[in-house]
This record gives sequence, C-alpha cells and structure tokens, in this order.
Amino acid sequence: MPKYCYYKSTFGDDNPSIKSPVNEKQRFLLYIIPSRKGAGNSVQYEGFKTTMKIADYFGRTLVLTPFLDHGGMVRTFSKDNVRQFHETFDVAKLAQKLSVASMETFKASCNQNITVITAAIAFNKLQRDIAIYNETRIFYRNVMNISLPIFNNKFVNFSEDILQSDVMCVGILQLRSFNVRDMSRRFNRVSFNKELNSYLVKAPYIMNAANQLQDTICPGNSYFAFHWRNKTGERCFFGDEECPEDFSESFSVLKFGQRIGTVVGELMDKHNLTCIYVAHPSWSKEIVNYLSLRIPRKQIFSFANITATDFVEKEEIVTDFYKISLLEKEICARGKYFLGVAESTWSRDVVEERNQYKLLSTYLELVLPFANKFLEKLPTSVWRRTIPKTDVNN
Repeated sequence: MPKYCYYKSTFGDDNPSIKSPVNEKQRFLLYIIPSRKGAGNSVQYEGFKTTMKIADYFGRTLVLTPFLDHGGMVRTFSKDNVRQFHETFDVAKLAQKLSVASMETFKASCNQNITVITAAIAFNKLQRDIAIYNETRIFYRNVMNISLPIFNNKFVNFSEDILQSDVMCVGILQLRSFNVRDMSRRFNRVSFNKELNSYLVKAPYIMNAANQLQDTICPGNSYFAFHWRNKTGERCFFGDEECPEDFSESFSVLKFGQRIGTVVGELMDKHNLTCIYVAHPSWSKEIVNYLSLRIPRKQIFSFANITATDFVEKEEIVTDFYKISLLEKEICARGKYFLGVAESTWSRDVVEERNQYKLLSTYLELVLPFANKFLEKLPTSVWRRTIPKTDVNN
C-alpha cells in the first residue's frame, strides 16, 4: 500500500487536510525562488504558475512551495518573510486537479538529492547568474532547510529529457521572468492546459473577505478597478538606486497625474461605470487626488474604505501588506473593467486571471497616448518602459 503525506492547514475548516499518495515512483517538481532584486510576490506567483503547468504536462507532483513577502514595503529575503502556500492559495482546490505534495514531504524524500534545471539564463551575464544561484543556495539552506546542489561550472538548461525521466526530485530555478509562453516556445510550442489557472485560486480567507466587502465597494454595484503603481522614485525611495534630483517634481510639472484622471474618467463613461476602486502602494496615495479632479470623491474607493469596514478576517489582513495585496488583487479581479500598469507584474497577474473569464482589461500605457513619450524622458530608475506581450481586451 502507498504511504500518505498530509498537508495540514492552519486556517481551519475552509482549507481541509490534503493527502496524496507517496511512493518510490513519485516524481516531484519544485519551484525555486531566485534570491534577487525584482523577485517580488507577483513574480513568484508567475513562476509558480509556469511550474504548475510544467508539472501537469510531464505528470509530476507539484510541491506546494512557500512564497516570500518581497517587494513593496519589504526589500529583503529573510526567514521572517516566508509565507506558507496555504496563506496565498487554496490547497484543496488545486489538489482537485493536480498531484500535490507539501514542502515537508519533498524535503523528507529529496533533500540531499535534487536536480536543478534553469530557465532564462543570460549568457552574457553568466557570472551574475552564478552569484544569484549561490545566494539562492544559501537562502534555501538557512531558511528553507533544503540543500541545493553546488554549481558545477555549468547550468542545466530546461531539459525535456530530465522532466520526462524517472529522476525523482527536480527543481526549476527561473533566474528572471519566464512565463508559459516562453515554455511553449522552448518545448516546440506545446499547448499547456489552460484550465489549470482556474484551479489556482486565492486562499479561502481572502475570498471570504472579498465576498464580505462586496456591499462596501461601490455599494454592491459594478465598478471600475484601477491598479496604480507608477514606480516614480520607488527604487530610490527604498535605497535601491540614487534618486534623480528632479524626480519628485516631474509628475506635477508635466501634469501627468491630472491627465490620468481624465483618461480613467473617459473609460468609465465608455463602459457606463460611475464608481471606481483604486489599488495603490501606500506611498502613492496622491493618485486618489488626481482621480478626484474628474471623478466625484465619494465614488472613489480604496484600501481606506476596507479599513473602515468590519469583516471577519479584518484583524488578520489589514495590518499585513502581503495579505492586503492578495485582497486588493481579488477586488480588482472582480471589477467590470480593469486598468493596470504594464510595468507591474501585479497588474499583469490580475489581467491574466481576468482573461480566463473574458473580463475587459487593458493597460494605462495603451490608453494614455502621450504616456510613453513622457516616460522616455525619465531615467530607468524612475520607470522601466516595457509593455508586456499580454492578451488584453479594449
């Protein structure tokens, strides 16, 4: 008889124990989070989704990796920032579709014998990638209690042979963003299961909170959702880079913020929406003022409205930026129309979720005609200017 491993949630009956058969033929696949700047929460989710689809395609058991609260207000990798899988996603829902295993089961079976394959190697920056891998090894050893193999003068690139083989323990290290489209090209444009995303849903306590807040946001009516993260000065605000002397004035001098309010208002009129929810970092509250130049202030909702509302999960969520982010993502995912920022993986994550339900979404850079001309004048430390090749609706 096969042995069973149990995944026990700490969130009560909403997330029951999961048991999955473990035997000598079980083949694991672990998503390895790279220890580098830019590997924020949504970048990690994107990497996990890619790993999930690969596990399904090659018939491997997906390891329910913890995530790291990184980005936004948190800029370091540490043990204090580890978030267990069930704090982010619904384990029971995912287990309906895939063979899954807890991190503890993976470590018990594989800890000293893991084959690491890599993706998105920048061969012109090989030494930097080696340094990232070495930092990742140290982090996984000290924090995750997992021993990754020592770098042996070469990276093992994504190998279909390894993934199809009987090698029991495989980890995927994505040194930079590497999504399903990249994987499809790598594996001769194979078609990964598009239904899988619908089984990766947010944790029950997040979904319950969003349900309770439905009558608070635009009270119970359809609404326009907007994610604002301009990154103006963000990197230098946190000491990642040196601030340009005039960056703090660039927004007001060119009246960029005022124009955003006009464009958002026009989109709301086009789609017959009178109310908006805006998700923004705590250091970008000025966007609410810009929106109010075009939209009545009482019709603009944000996290401030959440903190003023009583709901069961409030105490657990509102003081935790990681959980606030998950909740605001769910609120944006439920809007009738969503406007995001192409530069932000947070926005792109919401757009991807909405696309599977054929909900209307687009990016600010696509609807604000002069945005790119404005952005091109700013240093890369203020705003990188890459619009992803993501399917969006107009």
